This record gives sequence, structure tokens and C-alpha cells, in this order.
Amino acid sequence: MESKFEQKGTVTLETARLVLRRFTMKDAEASFNNWMSDKNVTRFLTWQPYETIGYARGTIARWIYAYNNENFYQWAIVPVANPSRTL
Repeated sequence: MESKFEQKGTVTLETARLVLRRFTMKDAEASFNNWMSDKNVTRFLTWQPYETIGYARGTIARWIYAYNNENFYQWAIVPVANPSRTL
């Protein structure tokens, strides 16, 4: 079935306070510490809390590869005021 919507993939989106952008490997440590290892966050996701940063790196590497598909969407969220801080 053909989609009525044009797929754009994970494109950068910006608001006054936040930037939504593609993940990079530099985001692995912050993502692991901020939410990938948090049982209160991951209970809403398809995986259990990660026990090591290696799992976070592997997931982000798969996402980076999947960015080649225009129907793949996975954003890193960063504050405009502190772009090195991945939420």
C-alpha cells in the first residue's frame, strides 16, 4: 500500500529551546546515563534497562546505519542553550 505521506527520515527539527537531530556515537554516554539505563524510562520502551554503555553504543550504531532509510525516525534531543548535552 502506498503511503499518503512523503517520508523524510530523521531530519533536524528546531524549536526555540530544543534541537531534535540524528544520534551520533558521541551521544552514547549521555544517552546511557540519562535514560537508556533507567528502569523508569525503559519500562515504556521495547528493551530492559541497559547494564553497560556497550549496549547503548550498539543501539546507536544500528540507528546511525538505519538513517539511510527515509522511513526511519529516531531523534536525539538537545537543548539549544547546551548543544553538547543530549537529553
